[in-house]
Amino acid sequence: MKNTVLVRPACTEDLAAIHNLSRIELGYDHDFDTLKSTFQMLQTDPNHKVQVAMLENVVVGFLHVNRYDSLLGPAMTNIMAIAVNHNYQGQGIGKILLNAAELWAREQQTFGIRLLSSESRVNAHGFYQHNDYVSHKKQLKFEKIFK
Repeated sequence: MKNTVLVRPACTEDLAAIHNLSRIELGYDHDFDTLKSTFQMLQTDPNHKVQVAMLENVVVGFLHVNRYDSLLGPAMTNIMAIAVNHNYQGQGIGKILLNAAELWAREQQTFGIRLLSSESRVNAHGFYQHNDYVSHKKQLKFEKIFK
């Protein structure tokens, strides 16, 4: 990659780009106003960090990580979301965002990082494996939606 990628904390002005990346790259068609209010809440929570990858002053990717503590094991970091615009994939931006996640996880003194990836995201699985992430088990996801 010729140009330098800058990773910085996300701000309110980045939310339209984050919303588009979530919708287009990850398939989450979440309401923008809900995303905005959630982001505002997360900005003040020290257990969450949202960052964007910038290339030539354009948001080309984003990352959301959070620390979680459990009675069942050591503190870990979750990658809640990571996405790179498909026009910029394969240029090392995803790796830069993973490195940012790992740096934050170490700063939080967590034991490691985990992430969930849908069965259908085969290319993403290869990317994670290439970056030393190991799949330890298959799980089912159960939800109960309140209406």
